[in-house]
Formats: sequence, structure tokens, C-alpha cells
Amino acid sequence: MLWQRWRPLALVALGFGPTLGTVRCDSPFTRRACGKWTQRVPVQLVKPRDSLPSLPNQPVIAITAGSQDDGQSYCDLISRCGAMPLLITPDSIERHDQLGLVGGLLLGNAPADFNNGASSLVLNDTMTRLLPTVLDFDLPVIAVGDGMHSLNIAMGGKGPRPVTGHEGDEDKAARHHIYVAPGSKLASIVGAGGFVRVNSLHRMGMRDAQRSPDLMTAAYAVEDGTIEAVESPDYSLVIGVQFRPDRPREVPPNFDNLFHLLVERAGR
Repeated sequence: MLWQRWRPLALVALGFGPTLGTVRCDSPFTRRACGKWTQRVPVQLVKPRDSLPSLPNQPVIAITAGSQDDGQSYCDLISRCGAMPLLITPDSIERHDQLGLVGGLLLGNAPADFNNGASSLVLNDTMTRLLPTVLDFDLPVIAVGDGMHSLNIAMGGKGPRPVTGHEGDEDKAARHHIYVAPGSKLASIVGAGGFVRVNSLHRMGMRDAQRSPDLMTAAYAVEDGTIEAVESPDYSLVIGVQFRPDRPREVPPNFDNLFHLLVERAGR
């Protein structure tokens, strides 16, 4: 129980607050992160008990989004699942003093200019500081929509490419069939592998040529083989999905298990 309460406080290794040391680069991912994106990211050491921030009774889920409006639906979703949402936007990331309490991470659908490099929140601040530390402590991560591409790039993959036949908009999503690989983590979470029908709202996609070698394909589109879900075999819960399970009327009902499991794992 003591480690459960103190573990998230190690996330002060994000460069926020006073600099008292440097991040350890022991895990394979963190070594790569430190070498590729950071110059030994500053870390604030754990404070004495009497100066620790008050710990919430609910697990805290950090949520990345392009704006307050874009992130509100994710915040409502995480709240319904029983966790406390902590929204991170380009305007707010430097002001957050609660990142040390984070128990899990939801990479929301925050569109980025993938063709022009790391130009968005999720490709800069979140990926270079928050995600490596989250993974170093094996905290749960779910990535949705464009968040899947940001996760893939952060773990050594390439940017997505334009795709056709997957377009939709926020008012009316396209629908298509995907194949969820039996035996994948995704299949165990949603109940079974096989063919399912999900929404499709993206104009960028990836195939095996763009996928990170540290991620496995968990689902693909039946029509053209575009990757629809990836997962990490090295961490307990790191899954990215191209479709939008946060739109419950457009996906099978058991796909919201992704968010319930994120909250459950964050509370451990």
C-alpha cells in the first residue's frame, strides 16, 4: 500500500518544479528517450512526507488534448469510470503542479502535423517528458485516434501516411470492419478476437512499415490492411487504437473496457 501511494509521486521526473537531480535511464525505453529526445531530463526528488501534495482518493488519469473543448468529453468519460481527470493542453502543461499524482495516461485524439515533425503537444512535451517516465514506472497508457500515431512515433515508429476510404467527421463517422487478433491483449480486454465493426474518422494511417518495432499489431482494417490497433508486449498496459471507442454508439459496447481497465490499473 505504501508503494501504491508513493509510486505516482516519482512522476515529478518530468522537469517541473525545482531541479534536484537527473532522471535514471535504466529501462530500454527511458535510455532511448534520454538519448533521443532529452538531455538528462531534470528530476525533482521525492519530498518529505510533511510537504507532499494531498493524495486524492481516486486514481488520477492525465489526458492529452489539443484544447479544453477537445478534452472535455475524455474528462467526462474518465470521471464516469471512477477516476479523476487531469487535462493537459498546449496552454496548460507548464502550469500543472499535479503531474506527480498521475497514475495513468490517456492520449486523446489531438491532431498533429505529422509531416512537419514534432509540432504538437503530444509530440513535444508529453512524449519527451511525460510518456517516458510513465512507461518507466509501467503505468497504464491508452492512446485513441491520432494519439495512437503519437505513441507509435514516441516508441521509435514513423509518421502515418494518407489513407483513403477511412474518412468521416465528428457529426457522422464512417464505419468499417476490423479484425482483432485472437490472443492479443486487446482481444482479452474486449472479450474476444475476430471481426467487429467500428467507426472510422481518420485520413492518416499506418502499416507495418511505419509501426514501431516495440509495438505489435493488434487489429487491422479488413478492406486494406491499415493498422487499427497496436500494443506493447513489454509493458502491462500500453495500447493504441485508431478508431474511437470514446464514441460508444459507434463501436461494440465492450470496447469501453479499455477505459475501465485504464482506471483500474491506475488505482493499483
